[in-house]
Amino acid sequence: MRLSAIGSVKINSRWRKNLFFHDIQSLEPIFGILSIRVNIVGKYADWAKKELLSRSHDAVVTNDDDSSYYQITKNQIENSEEDIILFWEEDSWFLCSHGELFFLLLSEFKNSSAEVLSVVHLLTSWETKPLLPTVKDTYLYREYKVDKESQKKIWEKHPSAYLAGIMAVYKKKLALDILEFNKPYLERAKSDHQFELSREKGEKFLEKRSFTEMVPKFHVFREVFRFQTVERVIGFRKALQVLKLRGKGYL
Repeated sequence: MRLSAIGSVKINSRWRKNLFFHDIQSLEPIFGILSIRVNIVGKYADWAKKELLSRSHDAVVTNDDDSSYYQITKNQIENSEEDIILFWEEDSWFLCSHGELFFLLLSEFKNSSAEVLSVVHLLTSWETKPLLPTVKDTYLYREYKVDKESQKKIWEKHPSAYLAGIMAVYKKKLALDILEFNKPYLERAKSDHQFELSREKGEKFLEKRSFTEMVPKFHVFREVFRFQTVERVIGFRKALQVLKLRGKGYL
């Protein structure tokens, strides 16, 4: 089984360069299943491309700084041979202690009716998603039904909650549906910010369709910030400690 990793990032500062370098280090336990198709621009784009290709020789790396995020991402999804898509960002790192758990989770996701697999911000998901109807409950994950009526329960208690984010695993159909829904915003954008579905956009999207979401019961990716300002993220130094322990065979 393969997982298609797509994205478009700008590496234009030493801080982003540092993040990118350690991020691809974090992905090493799962490089064997990744089919990478990413767009990298900015001052350090050539360096980043070399670093990525040194670890994943079959990666497809473009340097398109002219096309919109919509054009780039649609091309990446449509040219993917896999049905499951990882929307990747360099500030979210794979810090799962056991890659085998993630492989098992992906297998379950591929064969399920779920269309999105949450892999980051799980502290937030564990708090909000139980307000939705449970479709399935296993030792690895829960599946929730997300529709117009059920999502209202989340927004009543968590008004700023997002319906869909960037750093997640999507079935191709849902990924394209969200992309097309956001086309008016993304055709003029270079970044991925407008792909996400805030409450305002999410309410309109749920008028068109519902979906099932799979939420793991263990951490997979963690969003890494320079400083840990909110509970759902992990600080840069702590993240590096995890990678160091992994390198010594402890994780």
